[in-house]
Amino acid sequence: MVIRNSDPGATTRPGIDLPARCGHRANPLLNITLLLSMMAAFLHCGQALALNPKLDRNLFHVSSTISRNVVFSPKVSGERVAVLIQSDGNNDTLVSKIRARGGIVHSTTGNILTARVPLSAMDELASYPEVTYVQGDHLLFPLLDLSKADTNVDDVQLGTDLPRSYDGKGVLIGIVDTGIDFRHQDFIDENGKTKILYIWDTTDDGGPAPKEISEPYGSEYTADDINDEIDGSPTNLVRERDTNGHGTHVAGMAASFGRAQGNYKGVAPGAELIIVKGGNGSFRTSDVMNGIDYLVKKATALGRPIVINLSLGGHSGPHDGTHLEEAKIDSLSGPGRVFTIAAGNEGNDLIHCGYWTASTEQDTQFKIYQSLDSSGRDISSGLIDLWYSTGSIEFKLQAFDVNTGFLIDETVWIKHGDEAKGITINDATQTYGRVDVWAGTSALNNQRNVYFIAYQENGDSGIHGRKVFWKLKTRGSGNFDGWINGGLFLVHDPVVPTDGNNDSSVGMPGTASQAITVANYTTRAQWVDVDGNSQSWSTEMKVGHIATSSSKGPTRNPSFTGQKPEIAAPGSMIIAPLSADVANPSRKYMISTNVHRVMNGTSMASPFVAGVIALMLQKNKDLTPQKIETYLTQNATVDAITGNSLPNPIWGYGKVDALKTIKATPAGTPPVTPPYGTIKFTSDPQSLEAETGTTATITSDPIHDANDNLVPDGTLFTLILYGSGEIITPDADGDYPGIQLASADGKVKFEYKAPSLPEKVVMYVSSNDGEADGKIEVPVYTKGAMGNKDPAPGDGGLDRCFIANAAYGTPMASEIRYLCNLRDQYLMPTLPGRIFVKTYYTLSPPVAKFIGKSETLRAITRFLLIPLVSGARTIVQGDHDHGTMLLLFYLSGGILSGAVIYRRWGKIQPTRKFQNELA
Repeated sequence: MVIRNSDPGATTRPGIDLPARCGHRANPLLNITLLLSMMAAFLHCGQALALNPKLDRNLFHVSSTISRNVVFSPKVSGERVAVLIQSDGNNDTLVSKIRARGGIVHSTTGNILTARVPLSAMDELASYPEVTYVQGDHLLFPLLDLSKADTNVDDVQLGTDLPRSYDGKGVLIGIVDTGIDFRHQDFIDENGKTKILYIWDTTDDGGPAPKEISEPYGSEYTADDINDEIDGSPTNLVRERDTNGHGTHVAGMAASFGRAQGNYKGVAPGAELIIVKGGNGSFRTSDVMNGIDYLVKKATALGRPIVINLSLGGHSGPHDGTHLEEAKIDSLSGPGRVFTIAAGNEGNDLIHCGYWTASTEQDTQFKIYQSLDSSGRDISSGLIDLWYSTGSIEFKLQAFDVNTGFLIDETVWIKHGDEAKGITINDATQTYGRVDVWAGTSALNNQRNVYFIAYQENGDSGIHGRKVFWKLKTRGSGNFDGWINGGLFLVHDPVVPTDGNNDSSVGMPGTASQAITVANYTTRAQWVDVDGNSQSWSTEMKVGHIATSSSKGPTRNPSFTGQKPEIAAPGSMIIAPLSADVANPSRKYMISTNVHRVMNGTSMASPFVAGVIALMLQKNKDLTPQKIETYLTQNATVDAITGNSLPNPIWGYGKVDALKTIKATPAGTPPVTPPYGTIKFTSDPQSLEAETGTTATITSDPIHDANDNLVPDGTLFTLILYGSGEIITPDADGDYPGIQLASADGKVKFEYKAPSLPEKVVMYVSSNDGEADGKIEVPVYTKGAMGNKDPAPGDGGLDRCFIANAAYGTPMASEIRYLCNLRDQYLMPTLPGRIFVKTYYTLSPPVAKFIGKSETLRAITRFLLIPLVSGARTIVQGDHDHGTMLLLFYLSGGILSGAVIYRRWGKIQPTRKFQNELA
């Protein structure tokens, strides 16, 4: 992780001595004022959450008035706070209670839930007997050819000294990152088709949202959507863009085809990708956790092994493998489900301190980076997170003037059980900032935790390194570890034991016990940029050596987490795809192709190992994380640079060697990957005129492989149904993650029972090896209502809101997606909603046709739809109360207006063809 918005102009920095004039100024009146303000802060903590061991200390801060401007605060949407919840196993009861209090539950894995809960209900939530811990959402950050040759990946791809070659075919690689440039030629095959099966963009609620997530949000795109975008039929359907470029580079490292320039192929070019865009430059843990849940469910539905890469991390938490995101990763790991995580890029940064305290006072100096928001407002904040097991340790913070070295202000000594909010840091003339502090025992791991956060409100003069340097003072007995976010610990000259250091700098969730955590070493010393200039990253980067930025172990509890990092892989000066959506990329880091660039960090090393694991899973799809770790580490390269004293906190077990690892991996069941192609259903009826309960048999056309042979009988396919109705043959017990179909006579066949209301039902069928897929769109009409002719795309659009579609001119408009999400999520599940939808389907086609004839009417209608779309968007995004009021008010007016228009131009009779088009 690279901390953003560092302050190069600060006058305090690691490696220099601080002013020798540090000391208290004699000012009795000021001291009395400070003492009274401190007492007030402790006696009255405003709206602070109660000190409850079940509540994450990060939630203690969220209720302050500035919490939404502090980067370490949980995500707040309306009045709901994003949290991860650990239950006692009674998930159904807990989910019901959360929803009854106005909360939203997005995903459940084992006893870990992701949710958004009203702040007013947080203490009540912690009191539920089903709840064992509530963890606040926090930020994670990206952890920013020759590498393949150095690790023998080229030999594996060529099959050198192996019975066959391996390229990851049949294996999925899931990535949670900043998105992907799906138009980049490195992700498009020779037939112009994408290697990306799905993209879930969590940052865009235009929809349609994925059905794998409860209370879904964001927008999901399929391979069909992406291919349509690539070939231009239609365009502007896939709105996801990687404006950061980190995710595109990571995906290319793992699985690029290398077709853009015929080189820079990924480690597993045969693997297919599923992408979750979790943010543009930082990620909320709730989105990351929902993302990995989505990826595992997709892999399960497809019957495919998956390796999930997380090139992201942070340092808010215990670093011992017990944080809830790490518990969720461990729970989701298993045979054919493996996680690779970047160790972090803090190997050069003094983010850690820790020592045995004594009865005499000791201290560690630190500074806070200056950070500005997009408007230039100073939002600097720093977090000190301290953990210890036993003993009795007291802590306090002191702030010093960076120019004079004089003491400005200090907190009182903080002991176990104390808490306070809004402690002012000021002198006689100005307020520099505020401090919140929480000291208690965490129910997460039964460890003692002290949590300081310094921040500033509007009007405060500043707490950052241009104004202030700080001391963390200790006294008592015990051994602690501490990490800083938003700043750096400092060192004396010469260094003393209490100074900051870069030990235990592996970030979270990289301390998850079941994940493979990856360090970074150098395989490239320089490159030629797009202008023909020779460039190098740093004189400290030496080929074959560990990158100086690569984070180091150990964790706080190696007996639980195991060795961290486990393995090192190439990550320095890596050339991989450049997203076309990055604005003004530095030409220094672009290479001569103009579509690739150089990046550096464990972010690049982690997907390299993900690619190697994809090669292993191609050989044996049922490998467990433990077996994969064993084969990787036992076959790692040990040389004169790594030394023989391995494993160690820098290299783990050594440098990854793909060829030795694949040789050592025992052959098992591989993913089945016959090239069957697209499953077609053109011989079947594409619409049904049916009474409730009528069934139809759906049979595919004959499915052939590349040699024109029929698919073997018994080949398994998965059917997923979206919409009403049900599959009655084969038995559809539990329609998720999918209904299993077996081929016969080269075809797949099933029986479908029609629903009672007019709608289009969409069914997806894919072979379990992922090499064949098809989509069936079956409009189903109640007999006599809408006719039974085949629908065709037209000015009304399929499965869309007719009037809105006429107004916006395309069924893919984001406004229409909000309306459709509202219909599907909130109207169709209720009887009144279904009656409204049915009435709308009956009355709106002629109105839509009339509006579509005139651009003036279309513009007026778009204007009139603004409140309706706003209400739909508000509801879909979770603010039900305000959205519902707005929507009900507007719907009543809309229905009356529609009735007037329909009566005025009622002589316009829709044709049967037009009705079918609008169905």
